[in-house]
Amino acid sequence: MNVNSVASMSQISYKIFHTSQNNALFNHVLNQGSSTNSLFGSTNNTLNYKNLQDILSNRLNEHKQFLSDLDTYNKTSTSFYNDYLPAMKNLKNSSTALNNTLSDSTASADTIIAKVKNFASDYNKTVDVLNANSNLSNKISNLAESFASPKYNSRAFTSIGISVNDKGTLTIDENKLMTALTNNLGKVNELLGGSNGLANKTALKADSSIANSTNLISFPKLVNSFMPGIFLDLYA
Repeated sequence: MNVNSVASMSQISYKIFHTSQNNALFNHVLNQGSSTNSLFGSTNNTLNYKNLQDILSNRLNEHKQFLSDLDTYNKTSTSFYNDYLPAMKNLKNSSTALNNTLSDSTASADTIIAKVKNFASDYNKTVDVLNANSNLSNKISNLAESFASPKYNSRAFTSIGISVNDKGTLTIDENKLMTALTNNLGKVNELLGGSNGLANKTALKADSSIANSTNLISFPKLVNSFMPGIFLDLYA
């Protein structure tokens, strides 16, 4: 390559540099901790293409990682909410139904037991969903702990035929529950019915959990750098 060719390329590079200063991507690259001199030769006014390529490559890798994290987030979030929302809605309905039945003086013991069993089944499904996903965020972990709260009053629940394990799931002893309904209905209503009973508290908690169900899983952190969409498309 002769001297004139080198000089010509130098002039072209110089023009590219100044033209590119109006480009958002190029300006961004210049602000990523690399001085102008590292990209633009101070002696011959030529672009240091290797440094520019390295910086662009780093930015692209950051955004590719973000897109990968976003894909994982979408799959995890979809799977979680497909289990979480139906479980909460079913629990809200069965909790409300149980509370309404307990407040009905004409309801038979068999009817109450059926409602308690349905409530316990929905409660356990909800607890299982929360426990299975408690590692996804502190919010879900806190919800799991909140729904495990009956374990702190397990002795009282056991007295009416409802045992509670450490995770908060419920097991119904139908014979013992029938005895409690026959001999100590007031105790059953105290623990399960009314505004302070487990059924109503659970219905309110499920309703609140549904209303505040957004952002239970943390959104991936967006890298600080900026990259126009066209470059993501070109390098994806």
